[in-house]
Amino acid sequence: MKPVLPVPSIVWRAFWAVLAILAALAIATGWILGPALLELASSRLETAWVSLPEETRLRAALLYLDVILDGYAIAAVIAIGMIVGGIAVGYLSHAEPRARRRRQVRLLAPGVILLCSLATLDLGATIWTSERGDSPPSFQRIQWPSVAKPEGDDSIELVIVGESSARGEPYAPWLSAAQIAGWALKSVFAGRAIRVDVRARGGAMIRDLDKQFEGLSRRPDALIVCVGHNEFASRFPWMREPGNYYDDEMPTLLSPGSLRRLLRYSPACRLALLAWDRQRIHVRPPRFPTRELVDRPVFTAEEATAIREEFAARLEVIVESCERAGILPILIMPVSNDVDFDPSRSVLAPPTPRAEREAFAREIERARTLEESDPDAALRLDRELVGRHPEFAEVHYRMARLLERRGDWEKARVHYAEARERDGMPVRIRNDLRQIYRDVAARHPSVVLVDSPWLLERADPHGLPGDRFFHDAQHPNLRGYVELARDLLEQLRERRAFGWPADVGPPKIHVESCARHFGLDRARWSEICRREAAFYGAVAFIRHDPEFRLAREADYLWARQEIESGVDPASAGIPGWPIDAPTSPAAVTSPDHPSNADSFRPRETTSKTGSGPA
Repeated sequence: MKPVLPVPSIVWRAFWAVLAILAALAIATGWILGPALLELASSRLETAWVSLPEETRLRAALLYLDVILDGYAIAAVIAIGMIVGGIAVGYLSHAEPRARRRRQVRLLAPGVILLCSLATLDLGATIWTSERGDSPPSFQRIQWPSVAKPEGDDSIELVIVGESSARGEPYAPWLSAAQIAGWALKSVFAGRAIRVDVRARGGAMIRDLDKQFEGLSRRPDALIVCVGHNEFASRFPWMREPGNYYDDEMPTLLSPGSLRRLLRYSPACRLALLAWDRQRIHVRPPRFPTRELVDRPVFTAEEATAIREEFAARLEVIVESCERAGILPILIMPVSNDVDFDPSRSVLAPPTPRAEREAFAREIERARTLEESDPDAALRLDRELVGRHPEFAEVHYRMARLLERRGDWEKARVHYAEARERDGMPVRIRNDLRQIYRDVAARHPSVVLVDSPWLLERADPHGLPGDRFFHDAQHPNLRGYVELARDLLEQLRERRAFGWPADVGPPKIHVESCARHFGLDRARWSEICRREAAFYGAVAFIRHDPEFRLAREADYLWARQEIESGVDPASAGIPGWPIDAPTSPAAVTSPDHPSNADSFRPRETTSKTGSGPA
């Protein structure tokens, strides 16, 4: 006859059996009914959620994700601790065998159940991620509408997708380079309707473009793509620091950086960390300095490589889809203001020790104090610093300013480009993404490529297109957009696109007439100034020294105030006023380097605060 188990032992086993059954039922119910229940409640939850203030929603989302991450970490530690404790009891306890086994079960059972629950959570996250298919190869060809034009319809339809530069910011929705070109085409194809469908969205990355193709009623004659500035700034929080960047920053086990790196081994936590980063993308830094001169990058080398590969794959697919559908692919390469916009983060190589980082920062400050009193000495010191650490963006930028003041335009252009490329918080398109545009165009002769960086470099007297062609770091001014439209029209004429008449040349576009046609009146110039002030205010404190960007913010606020008080916009002090100076009469089609260009015109920079930091 078997001995009857003691009552406490029976209760304990029954408790764990019931707990296991409930856990299994919860997992099964969630797996089977979860999507249906979420769909049922989504409308009510979404209405209640959207009604909350944006800041409240952000705080709630971050709190929820923090609870998930912290809860996972605590649960994993408890589970591992209980399993290790259970094993240790079996070897170290001197109690009688039955009591020892009972203690082992009490520790091992909940530890194993908890660990299995975490493993199930990770398995679900892995399956969800694989089904979501977010990798570059999963970007399918565009499903163009099968609807053809009605017989006799000879209209020309242009669709524009991309980022804010494609929209024409800060002039959107009134005008953009594509809208200017569409307006000019009316003088070439008299009697034919020209329709321009602007689908671009501010802050868009190339992975967002598939959403912009949705809702097309019929195939366009041409697709215009302009994207690239936001591949980092829209993907990562602006204040992000991915782990311990410098080698001598030894993390402790309980430091946030170490904990986050450990949690990334869990698929569920990786999803939560990704969501945590995405929630913070639109969080702007506080309006006081928080960065250091010697900073850390916002991304890792692996992340930069993944972005580059994704960009190349997706741009290739877009062009191939256009060619298969008989649509003319037009790529307008985004262009950046390298001259009159300072780098946001400057970083040293990871092996650089702390003592060297601190000494290097002191040397940069010493060179800066010499820039006005002894610019030659400052330039010599900058050359020495660049030789020591060519990866540091700030020194390249300040050195370029000094070279520009001396009239050494070619060397200044090289260092301005280096400052942009070395920026650890890119808000301007990098050269590797620019090269992808050129590579895709070289593989596909059907592509019309507007090589905007080279085009505006050629249009400037010294190959340094700063405020003369830009409103900010990314967006051309009206003069710049007109230059891009001229080049596009010249290439369309050379290809005889859309049946371009052989005896008709490219239409001439004057900046003044463009401003009048698109209705850039006093109210719109006031709004343009407001947008630009907001841009500079938003990006001022992602840099260690916000002085120049705050001064430019003040310039635009002052100009807006002047306009609203009755001053003519031409006299209101808008930085780089884009109308009163003529632009180049001819567009450019050669992809040669701008150093081979000629016929430059005088450079113009007008601002109460100057064209850059002192």
